[in-house]
Amino acid sequence: MRILPILALSLVAMPALAQQTALLDYGNDDFVTGRQFYSEVDRARIATALDSTASDATRAMGKDFVILGDAAGAFSAPGTQEHIYLIQKEAPVAIDPFPKGPAPLLLALKDDGVAGVWTLPAEGQYQRLVAAADGNGDGRSEVLLEGAFMNMGEINMSVDVATLDDKGQATVQQTLSEVLIDSCENEGGTRTRKAATVSVGPDGFTTEQRDIGCGS
Repeated sequence: MRILPILALSLVAMPALAQQTALLDYGNDDFVTGRQFYSEVDRARIATALDSTASDATRAMGKDFVILGDAAGAFSAPGTQEHIYLIQKEAPVAIDPFPKGPAPLLLALKDDGVAGVWTLPAEGQYQRLVAAADGNGDGRSEVLLEGAFMNMGEINMSVDVATLDDKGQATVQQTLSEVLIDSCENEGGTRTRKAATVSVGPDGFTTEQRDIGCGS
């Protein structure tokens, strides 16, 4: 799949910055609807990595897991060059945004194998991994995870910022709420569409929301 300019930011390591830098733009329709493609070779590499860890969390994924986005960064330690993937048993859909299943995993790979596996809270199921950046200045990248739900014709998206510890746990430290609110298909109520730009800088991760309208 062609990587769009705004999405390309999620594929490189972003150290802590001295000034605010735009990271994600939820007013960009191509970014909002874009998804990364993974080949059978990619899946085989991920499956081998999961098998090599031999933990209850990785075994719970079985063979039919889904890969929901990836990003580059330093995850296991400062200064490393690694690639992290969001792994879930199922991919959420609009009618079932929170499918029941084992806790999602974040799997980091390096050139010679597995760099780390982190377990996310079991009650959380995500649409995709959208970015990684160091927002707290500790030299390790935080992971940005997109969630979405639909209610009464309104789509509401948010982004969780997860930190990774040294014991295999991923903890949501911040939630960037309402990065996209779209009620343009709500014929029985107010029709509106608001989108946020997600930035990273000396104040960590911040959002700036704007009204982009429903169009014609």
